Amino acid sequence: MQKKKPALSTQLKAAKEQIEVMKVDIEKLTKDRDDQKKTKESYLLLRSELEKEIEQVHILLDILPGAAPRKGETNGWSAPTYNLMTRLAAYLANRSSAFSIIKDKKAE
Repeated sequence: MQKKKPALSTQLKAAKEQIEVMKVDIEKLTKDRDDQKKTKESYLLLRSELEKEIEQVHILLDILPGAAPRKGETNGWSAPTYNLMTRLAAYLANRSSAFSIIKDKKAE
């Protein structure tokens, strides 16, 4: 015996209910996508601002005597690049050694 199919009106009603559920899901997914897009844009803006600040400190260290250069001498395949903290540490180390030489000369 064959199973009787539901009436077309019943099928239509079930399809409309599924469409409403899908619409709600689409709205949720759209909201999540928009929130993620805003978060991404916020992080990209913050990163850009931080990179500008780091670049400004690198420019300052480029001017100061005794600071390590951004890139070292080429050793074979590539030249090493020095990060901000390394360059600042080199500047401070050279500065403190220069002050100790001045103190030694004054003591004599």
